Amino acid sequence: MMWTFSLSFIGFSLGGVLDKVGYLNAVLSRATARAQGCRKLSLITYVTGWLGCAVTSEVYVAQMLNGRIYKDVYEREGIDNAMLSRYIEESTTVFDMFLPWTTGGAFMATVLGVANLHYLPFSFFCLLTPVVSMVLTIFGIGIIKTRSI
Repeated sequence: MMWTFSLSFIGFSLGGVLDKVGYLNAVLSRATARAQGCRKLSLITYVTGWLGCAVTSEVYVAQMLNGRIYKDVYEREGIDNAMLSRYIEESTTVFDMFLPWTTGGAFMATVLGVANLHYLPFSFFCLLTPVVSMVLTIFGIGIIKTRSI
């Protein structure tokens, strides 16, 4: 249990340092500048969510950092923040358990008693959610735009 807690603590510390120093904004400024339209923006949000989980080893840090990075970009594009929340949730929460060095992955491997990739074929929800979401986004179904008053 202490290993999981310490991993979480280190992940939060790393996320705070990366955010405060400004490394994330510097690295992702090119990606956010090119992100025009919901299709590209959702794909970039997914990729940075996956990378955030892999690098910080904590799903909550990846969610927090993606929310802070993309909040203004989604507003600029006229896409509601509910869509940002949806993409962050779909890219981080369901992906976290497949990485053995994340807290979710360590928990799942301990509870199930198998390696993380052994339960991958049985994780239908985790595998299908990003695919269905991207297909719906490509066809423009379920996209919430902000209303101008």
